[in-house]
Amino acid sequence: MPQNNYTSFRTFDYIIIGAGLAGLSLADSLVTKGCDIAVIDKKGIGGGASGIPIGMADPAASRNANLYWETEKCYDTTLANLNKLREYSKKPFFKITGVLRPGITHKRGVSLERSFHRQDWPDGWCEWKTEEMIKEMSPEVYCVYGGLWHPNSIAVAIPEYLEAYHAYLKQQDVSSYIIEDYILKQQDNFWIIQNHDLELVTKNIVFATGADTLDISYWAKLPIHPVKGQVAMFKVPDPLPFSFSLSGNGYIGRIEDQKFIVGSTYEHDFTHREPDEYGRKYLTRKLKQSLPGIAEKAQIIGQWAEVRASTPNRLPILGTHRSYPSLHIITGMGSKGLLYSKYTADLMADYLLEGVPLKKEIDVERIYRRFRKQNLN
Repeated sequence: MPQNNYTSFRTFDYIIIGAGLAGLSLADSLVTKGCDIAVIDKKGIGGGASGIPIGMADPAASRNANLYWETEKCYDTTLANLNKLREYSKKPFFKITGVLRPGITHKRGVSLERSFHRQDWPDGWCEWKTEEMIKEMSPEVYCVYGGLWHPNSIAVAIPEYLEAYHAYLKQQDVSSYIIEDYILKQQDNFWIIQNHDLELVTKNIVFATGADTLDISYWAKLPIHPVKGQVAMFKVPDPLPFSFSLSGNGYIGRIEDQKFIVGSTYEHDFTHREPDEYGRKYLTRKLKQSLPGIAEKAQIIGQWAEVRASTPNRLPILGTHRSYPSLHIITGMGSKGLLYSKYTADLMADYLLEGVPLKKEIDVERIYRRFRKQNLN
């Protein structure tokens, strides 16, 4: 065991770097199995891409409403987790609002109808709505041809969700630290995290660092692509005439009767991480396309930006470093962190503690095999 002269010295079974959706979910999965866990983050709880005001646990992805990977398992695990954590929040932080996905062009509407008939939707997960039926749901929604209705989609206030998660994990004796600058080094069979007055020691480190994984030398060559997403909060003088969420050209999620979020931009070539005028104009245009009448009265009252980690097959990356068997990773949730985080965290815990093989679609080994001609070590 390394010797120390630090004010604070602790040892743990696992240290998780990153206190977003993936990091907190993994801490939960590991502590449930009896591990002593620490979570550290440079910015605090939800300080990265997980910190946007609202997120959608929507079982369909992309404009064409394709089912997510392992959709039912991801959804059921997410909903159970939300229900588990509700008592640790001072106010409600999620609601099953449903998501309406209108065709904003004839071509889009035809594509959505094909998706409705082509895919094996679980019972009660998807309904086809004609243009007339959508107008009955709300005449404010712009629609051509028709669209899809997903009644079980969940709107989640992400900051409140993460704070509730933090409160729960604290009760489970998970330690958390905000450490802006630290040194990570290996000594004997241990990994040591140090700053001026703190030393944390473990045999295993898990990186749950999202797009920031590219800044970590051990993982810098992974094919992770950073994507910037901006969202904006709008306010209208009168209550919104519907309670569901929208996913047409982007998503629209209700915060309060007169406040809602519009997102998101998908910026692959960006020069900074801050909200900007481009995002403001882009999101305003999306609002006008989906809710033209409401857009005329809406005023932007807040704007956020975050950077997500995208992967070659749009699925998370989980597993162990080939050259450092005590370094592990859970990242690449992209825009689907709400649905993927807890289910993949449970899989990761089973893999780490019981040796259960990871599913090949998410195993980091797929990356090593695909890019074996490159030096990913």
